[in-house]
Amino acid sequence: MISKRIFAVVIIMAFGMSMAFADEKRSYQFDVSKISTLKVDLSIGSIIVEHSDIESIDIEMTLSEEGNGWFRRSPDLSKMDLDSDIRGSELTISFDEKGAKADLHIRLPATSELHINLGVGTVELLLAQSDLIEVDLGVGTIEIDMLKEFAGDITLSAGVGETTAKGADNVTTSRAFVSSDLSARGVGATPIQGNVGVGSASISLL
Repeated sequence: MISKRIFAVVIIMAFGMSMAFADEKRSYQFDVSKISTLKVDLSIGSIIVEHSDIESIDIEMTLSEEGNGWFRRSPDLSKMDLDSDIRGSELTISFDEKGAKADLHIRLPATSELHINLGVGTVELLLAQSDLIEVDLGVGTIEIDMLKEFAGDITLSAGVGETTAKGADNVTTSRAFVSSDLSARGVGATPIQGNVGVGSASISLL
């Protein structure tokens, strides 16, 4: 009888954990005709920004539980959503919910400004086109792939970690103890700034 009860408890707990770890997916679309600046602000997760020629900003978000544990109450991901705010020509999207992380895949046409702020995770820019690009990351990795014809002055810094550049001109790297700072140049006009507290920041010009 006891063994049957233990088996039942294990089954119930396993079912509860499978329900807790079920990801939630969301899709969003914003008309880009009146938006020139995009700001992204996340506490934990990943951000992929990919250039697109469509006339809208398309965002796919996957929500998942941040960490796990047998006896910790799981967050209700079904009740969580991405926050968005449009003021003038600036669109700000953000997500900050306790116990949850967000993975964003953003397809974005050319913009005037792109600002990304992430606490913990990864940022990946895939051929993004903007007049200004700024990335600030607390802990994790920054990876930027960009056409050399668009990239202008490049500055990367890591408080603890590495900075690297491929395909750029005038690459200069300086180190002090565990920190690294890099400056480089493309042949375009877009200034690119990438800062990470702990981790790595890299750029490849194509």
